[in-house]
Amino acid sequence: MLEKQLQELTHQLDDDQRQYEAALNDRDAQLRRMREECQTLVAELQALLDTKQILDAEIAIYRKMLESEENRAGLRQMVEQVVKSHSLQQQEDTESQRTVRGEMSTRTTFQRSAKGNVTIAECDQDGKFIVLENSHRSKEENIGEWKLRRKLDNRRELVYTFPANIVVKPGKSIKIWARDQGAFNNPPYELVFDGENSWGVGTNVQTTLVNRDGEVRALGRSKDKAHV
Repeated sequence: MLEKQLQELTHQLDDDQRQYEAALNDRDAQLRRMREECQTLVAELQALLDTKQILDAEIAIYRKMLESEENRAGLRQMVEQVVKSHSLQQQEDTESQRTVRGEMSTRTTFQRSAKGNVTIAECDQDGKFIVLENSHRSKEENIGEWKLRRKLDNRRELVYTFPANIVVKPGKSIKIWARDQGAFNNPPYELVFDGENSWGVGTNVQTTLVNRDGEVRALGRSKDKAHV
């Protein structure tokens, strides 16, 4: 009698163990399927992100092309205005030289270039201020901790470091005043260079805008030429 009960219990234990192993196998199979589905979803998401990056890059290229066309049209108008004003200036200089003989006159040429959207728009001839401009129509430029360097003839170089997180708004400018010129700090539109009371005046002046990595991002040169 006891032997029969033992056999029944043994069979029941075997059945329970088989059911338990079957349940474990089912669970493992479900986990594998879920893992495979997650991997598939991750791959699809990555593909979507890659596609988005490609589309964003193409959109940026098209936007640049459109802005280049707009800038080219604006540059054409600017060149026409400069040519007209230069012709008028030449006429005025000629008349002045005819009436005032023996005196020296000077003419200042200003050249500028930039690798990005921020340019050196103006350097005051009296050394009072320097103006930077963001030429982009929709993107702000962070120039925090950048440096503005100015070299005059063979004199020492003047260096101004922008405060952290200074931003030039799209299509806007920022004016950096020398000390004691009657200006006040009003970021992000006006800053005061406390280290110098003048940006200096010279016959051969180079102004550079340098980023945090030491790369020159904008350059401005002015040179005076004397005429009899």
